[in-house]
Amino acid sequence: MPGSAAARSLALRHPFLFSGALTLLLLGFAGLGRVFYPQQPVGDLRRLPAAEFRPPTQLERALEAVRSPEGFYWVLALALAAALLSGLGWWREAGLRAPRRGGLVHLWLPLLAAGVALSGGVLPPEGSGELAALLISSGLPVAGEELVFRGLLWRALEERGPLVAAAVTSLLAGALSYAVSATGGPTPEARYIAAFTLCGGLLYAGLRRRTGSLWPPLAGHLAVSLATGVAVLGSGAYQLLLYLGTLGFAAYGLALVLLPARAGGRRPVL
Repeated sequence: MPGSAAARSLALRHPFLFSGALTLLLLGFAGLGRVFYPQQPVGDLRRLPAAEFRPPTQLERALEAVRSPEGFYWVLALALAAALLSGLGWWREAGLRAPRRGGLVHLWLPLLAAGVALSGGVLPPEGSGELAALLISSGLPVAGEELVFRGLLWRALEERGPLVAAAVTSLLAGALSYAVSATGGPTPEARYIAAFTLCGGLLYAGLRRRTGSLWPPLAGHLAVSLATGVAVLGSGAYQLLLYLGTLGFAAYGLALVLLPARAGGRRPVL
């Protein structure tokens, strides 16, 4: 279609502008989430109606993951990414295809990180509602981040070289996570969240580059997210995961981006 061709041409001619504008739009979505689902501290519990103290049903627990600022934000992000990929005709080019043969071996590092997280113990969800809430609260951000940054924006930037695509998408994802966390209130952990997002982004970009598919980074990211969501982290496991999830992820991700494949691979253009 002529309109799709023009939009693709615009995104490919100005990939940095396209990427920055989309990231700012996502930040606006985060603000909308706080408007529609404000979270304010309660001054006096005695003023709350009795219904507020009723234990939530299993369905209500599941829906809480969506009816929240974060859930609303990621639903909008997924909808926008899907609309843009459809309009640009980039579903397959964005990585929604089978990975290259042998590429799944590179999932060992995120799976190792998930194992380290679980090594200190597990706090399993109670009931189907908590399980659904865990799957939604982990799956929505993972799917949204991967589809936007390693799918849509990677496709727009990949013609500038894999290193540029990996660096820009990871930096934008880290900056967005920091802005969303820091503007949501007093969040001392915002810097740590941004660091994990940036370094994890480099790993998932490396998986995207080496496998040619969005599915391996999505699977690795989801494994880490689910594991940390149920893990009881001891001090030793926490320290190991801290270094593994930052320095380890970043180093291995850059190696996957820069180093040629063992068989038939070409050295990436820098």
